[in-house]
Amino acid sequence: YAISINGADNKFDCFEYQNIQFVELDDFLAGEPTEKCGYLASVDCDNLSGKQDWIDALPKIAEFASKGKQNRITVSTLLPDYPAIPNGIESLAEREFSYYLEEQIKDKTPEQCFYIEIEKLCRKIVSNTFEGLNIARIDNLYGPDINPSHRFDLVGFVQKTFEIGKVVINKEDYENIFTCTYIQSAMRFAVRLLYMGRDGQVYNFASHTV
Repeated sequence: YAISINGADNKFDCFEYQNIQFVELDDFLAGEPTEKCGYLASVDCDNLSGKQDWIDALPKIAEFASKGKQNRITVSTLLPDYPAIPNGIESLAEREFSYYLEEQIKDKTPEQCFYIEIEKLCRKIVSNTFEGLNIARIDNLYGPDINPSHRFDLVGFVQKTFEIGKVVINKEDYENIFTCTYIQSAMRFAVRLLYMGRDGQVYNFASHTV
């Protein structure tokens, strides 16, 4: 998708926009260079079928964006599952998280390798081709000892109650409660980076509705 940000004046809540969806990337890139245009690329790192397409497409988009003035790119990466950070570590900076993924996870899944490859590609693009690119890491990013929330199986609970003739509540039946602050709209976050993001930075985004 491409979003025109003409007249935005760096005000996130006041701009005219036009969405352009294209089926064939090469046809779009063969057109005239754009100006003040934001490109949103949403890469699902759990979908390995599109891996090579993204590896090929991102450098082309960056090269095309570099031909015009004040263009921006936000690469929204849907992170795959990964282990919790080690106990005793309360937080990881952006580059520390990259190091953790690349160096500390021994047996990486193909999906994790896909994300690492995308991030390395984006860093290469920023260094060599186009600085106005940001990565938006989208996932629930939590510290150590946080377990993913689960849904209570009400139907199964009722069936079991009727089968055994009594109500049994186990320790596993209650939900661990933790608090966090998160943004609900991943789309707003990605678009906001077109206006507020610093060149060549990686931003983390957490949402229970992502």
